[in-house]
Amino acid sequence: MCNQHQSEAICHFVPAYILQNIVDSKSEALPDEARRAARDTLSADQDFRERRVQALTSGEAPTVPGDSDVPAAQAPIVRSGFVPPGILEHVAQSELADDKTRESARAMLRSDAKIREQRAALVGPAATDEPHDPEAVALVLRRAIYDGGNLSPLPGTLARAEGAARKRDRQVNNAYDGVGITVKFFHTVFGRNAINGNGGTPIVTVHHNRNPGTLGYNNAFWDGVQFALGDGDGITFDYFADSLDVVAHELTHAITQYTAGIPYWKQAGGLNESISDVFAALVEQWHFNQTAADADWLTGQNLFPVAFKGAALRNIANPGTAFNDPILGRDRQIAHYSQYSDSLDVHDTSGIPNRAFYLIAIGFGGFAWQKAGKIWYETLTDPRVREFGGDITFKNWADVTVDQADRLFGIPASIIVRNAWVSVGVLV
Repeated sequence: MCNQHQSEAICHFVPAYILQNIVDSKSEALPDEARRAARDTLSADQDFRERRVQALTSGEAPTVPGDSDVPAAQAPIVRSGFVPPGILEHVAQSELADDKTRESARAMLRSDAKIREQRAALVGPAATDEPHDPEAVALVLRRAIYDGGNLSPLPGTLARAEGAARKRDRQVNNAYDGVGITVKFFHTVFGRNAINGNGGTPIVTVHHNRNPGTLGYNNAFWDGVQFALGDGDGITFDYFADSLDVVAHELTHAITQYTAGIPYWKQAGGLNESISDVFAALVEQWHFNQTAADADWLTGQNLFPVAFKGAALRNIANPGTAFNDPILGRDRQIAHYSQYSDSLDVHDTSGIPNRAFYLIAIGFGGFAWQKAGKIWYETLTDPRVREFGGDITFKNWADVTVDQADRLFGIPASIIVRNAWVSVGVLV
């Protein structure tokens, strides 16, 4: 769980509380191997983060591929996980999970807390402005997909470089394709040249951290330099690289790092997480040519086995309704500002701006990336957002989106945006 007093975010796609729920589950239907996998996932994060801190504090900060003159550590380093900590906590306490799964989730929670404290001082300034005209920016793709070999050291062995033929490994190919689709989306729609605006594309590791004799790593993350995708344990989670929205979500954390540099605590953290959810949804909708009305607005819907009782990990349209599962727990996202507290996990508070964006997209109609997405991207790259720093609030972000809507599309558009924020209690 992200601590509100920490100035550095180290979170995952799967919140720690979900993994903890798996670890603690008492379900007789949950194999011990699944509990062990969740426990190992938590533990692996702890070891990885300790090594990461040592590398960064040694003065040997890695560089971003395609931008060798800019050390990655100069941008705010945010290790962003897809699974919220609350789910890990539920797994860790669940009577339906075996001891191994509970311990794995507990270890991952411990890992999150420790690394955030250690890396709090490493946050620095981020990227400069770049043109937003797709025709003014030449797209540069420098994908590098690594095979982690089911072990924790990153990045692993290079499996597929830019332009190389498809491999027999589905996860390698899906990660390669997912990065390509996401980078092309940001270039085609917003004129952005890869993650840092200068052609840099992150290194990606698949098959990350499956320790010998254990099931797969139940998460995905961006660590400030690269991102990694686990295979899942095949019981509670499936291959993360197979989900385009997971890849797009983590890649968007990198873009946020190099633009607004939004940190990962309090309302800023909820915004950071929401921005990744929103653009991941837009990437999928753009790729499949879906209108806002036709899209399902679900995130992580392909991560779960058949027995999972829910639709997805998060529901952007209706936060708090994505799942209610005896092993993973229930969706804890909130949808209205009246429910907000600084003590809540950022994966849960992200439901407020998520819901606002959905209402805006539906209000405009048509393709969500054309107006709502444009407003969000222009807000993300607005200098005012960076100036807010760690004190940015939902209201700060909302005010800038209203201004951008007016600038881009006129007063009627700004009214649609304002009304959405009023609906979720952020503006009055």
